[in-house]
Amino acid sequence: MKKIVFIFLAMFYFSNLINAAISKEMFLKEVKDVVKKGEDIHVNFYARVKKEELNNYIEKKFKKFNDTISEREAVAFLASLMAKIKDGHTGVLIETENFLKRDIKILPFKFYIIGNKVYLIKDYNNKITKGSLILKINNNPVDRIIKNISEHISYDTIGWKKCILNDEFFMHYYLLYNPTKQYEIVYRDKKDNLIKKKIINGISLKEYKKRFIKEEKKYSFKQISSKVAIMRIKEFDYDQEYLSFLEKSFSELKKKRINNLIIDIRNNGGGNSNCGELLGRYITKKKIRVFSYIQVKVCKALKKDQNKYGIYKNSYNWNEITDKQNGKILKSNVKEVYGMNRYSGNVFVLANGGSFSSASSFLGMVQAYKLGTIIGEESGTRYSDYGNAIFFRTKYTKTKIYISNKYLSDPSEKKIKRGVIPDIIVRPKIDDIINGVDTQLTYILKNLID
Repeated sequence: MKKIVFIFLAMFYFSNLINAAISKEMFLKEVKDVVKKGEDIHVNFYARVKKEELNNYIEKKFKKFNDTISEREAVAFLASLMAKIKDGHTGVLIETENFLKRDIKILPFKFYIIGNKVYLIKDYNNKITKGSLILKINNNPVDRIIKNISEHISYDTIGWKKCILNDEFFMHYYLLYNPTKQYEIVYRDKKDNLIKKKIINGISLKEYKKRFIKEEKKYSFKQISSKVAIMRIKEFDYDQEYLSFLEKSFSELKKKRINNLIIDIRNNGGGNSNCGELLGRYITKKKIRVFSYIQVKVCKALKKDQNKYGIYKNSYNWNEITDKQNGKILKSNVKEVYGMNRYSGNVFVLANGGSFSSASSFLGMVQAYKLGTIIGEESGTRYSDYGNAIFFRTKYTKTKIYISNKYLSDPSEKKIKRGVIPDIIVRPKIDDIINGVDTQLTYILKNLID
């Protein structure tokens, strides 16, 4: 599956959002056009929301709009509208570059969110104790902030919502709340459990990224003991680097006779599903497949998007797609392929809500064929789900929209309305996160390795 590239998986459109405006009439035309495109592109646009419910939502919101709508209001509404579809591959792509062009000051914090509770785990200025519970931001209760943000995130599993909230809180915050140079923070101090208030100066996005966002290699392999090695895969790009990485890693495992392999695909946003299939073939001799079947919807947008040929060439003849009538759904059954049996040791797979799209599909395959033990948290995509988005910009606000064009069925054809559930559920602890302890990896090393 082609991943949706976010900067971590979601970016925000903030070009001229403060002063630009659009008439209510023009915006309604834009909204109707977005819905029509959704109906044309998506395999089943109304699978998780009734058409009547979506129309009622639009009507209700437009009654509250003024005759002139700010562009930021418009983008926020489109995000909330797409969130109603409950599909992580269908939503609004919000671009960050314009933050760098404008003097927007953002919260100098890194949060970890559990439910409606917001914990501070990093502070750029070291003014608030790590682990403190944030209660209000600029007099807005955080539980209300989380609720408002959640209504604008496109997700279909709680794990993916949690991932977006944790990694991109500040981006979503500024879609709904005005940026300020200073922020009034009310919090419960972890040190003495007292409720306190502080005025905090905001920082630039450049400063924030430098402090909090670490560049990580796409692939890494590390032997941590004579018995254990960790293979970290950040994303699934089916390129020569990935092929070489697998070959080198499994040769190393064989050479050093390492009988415990931990595959870490936490926060792997997906990519090409062939990567997951190939990785699976290295660790089994069974016949396997990532999906049992794939459906794609023929539409005008797909025919125009020649880049899609690279994705569908293994499943369909490109002429078959372009020659078919718009609206037709093509189904392709996926054949099982034999594993290469390059590794016969114990396999443990680390997963969380950030294991999205084809990374989640890999987990479904591991579970269906019993290729290893999955440890961690529920993945960010359902066992069987939609994928492969088509992108377009709206006519007036130029908001970038993505709508999935495929349905991919889990090899066991499960219809469970959840992400892939780990064999062993292990949730990170706040104190561990603050102290840099990997709760899930530690669990494997202490409890599952002889």
